[in-house]
Amino acid sequence: MTDLRSRAGALLEPLGRSSPLSPDAITGLALLFNLAAAASLAFAPYARALWLVAMLLAGIGGLLDLLDGVVARAQNRMTRWGDFLDHFCDRVSDLSLMAGWVLGAAIHPVIGIPTLAAVMLNGYAGTQVEATFRTREYETVGRGQYYAAILTLPLLAWWLGPRLTGPVAGPLSAADLLTLALGAAALFGTLQRVRVARRIALDQERGGDRLPVE
Repeated sequence: MTDLRSRAGALLEPLGRSSPLSPDAITGLALLFNLAAAASLAFAPYARALWLVAMLLAGIGGLLDLLDGVVARAQNRMTRWGDFLDHFCDRVSDLSLMAGWVLGAAIHPVIGIPTLAAVMLNGYAGTQVEATFRTREYETVGRGQYYAAILTLPLLAWWLGPRLTGPVAGPLSAADLLTLALGAAALFGTLQRVRVARRIALDQERGGDRLPVE
């Protein structure tokens, strides 16, 4: 995942150097595209084409979310506020997109609500690792995989049509099962990040770097 992110950043670097928009403006724009994608997901049952519209909007939002960091580094405009804003907007985007999918695909609440919680907990764990240990990690199941799922699920919904919400395994629909898999992956990624945090903490303690206990 680190290599893929690095390659994408390298491809976007020329655009990052010449971008007339500030990193914060791009972050805000990414959020708007993701909110529009979430709304498209929620209303897709009323217009099937909205599944594809949601996929397109979320894809643009994802690229913009990657671009804001590229612009910040290329133009030497990295700030603590920008970092906070990026993380905050990421969490709003993740929650909105997942909520849009849960509503649009008529996910059973017993599956939808825990999956929403798992996705948010995964994002929080990644942010907390960075805030506590001043380092980022991209080796665990995280936002990259979540975004891949958010781009794939609307395409499947458009392709399957009414079959998406029909019973497949007892009372569960295909959409329920896909969402359950996404929630399980998010929870697995959260546990991975807890393990990474513990490993970093032990490494830092061995090196004599101890933070005060609050």
